[in-house]
Amino acid sequence: MNLLLNLLIKIFKVQQKRPNQEPPIDLVEQFYKENVDLKAILNARKAKKEVTSGLEPYTGEFGPAQKKHLLNRTMVGMAKRHMDDLEGLSLVFTKKIKIKETIS
Repeated sequence: MNLLLNLLIKIFKVQQKRPNQEPPIDLVEQFYKENVDLKAILNARKAKKEVTSGLEPYTGEFGPAQKKHLLNRTMVGMAKRHMDDLEGLSLVFTKKIKIKETIS
């Protein structure tokens, strides 16, 4: 108990030694100060835009570096077993697996 109290006192003293530290920002207060037009933002979200362009199919190499990049972009953390799952698969087959997992 005494150890915890001493630790808290040390933390408090360190915080006291930071006079240049700015106070936390109140985001709600800032929102009202800036007088943001929320209706305009919500209406802009409802607007439909016609997309007339697209992505070209990827025709480059699909080796270990590209597979690792794909896994890092589509997952929160990846493991060696994920790389093993993609071993020997083509890009087309890999995309089908990822889409199926996403829908399930």
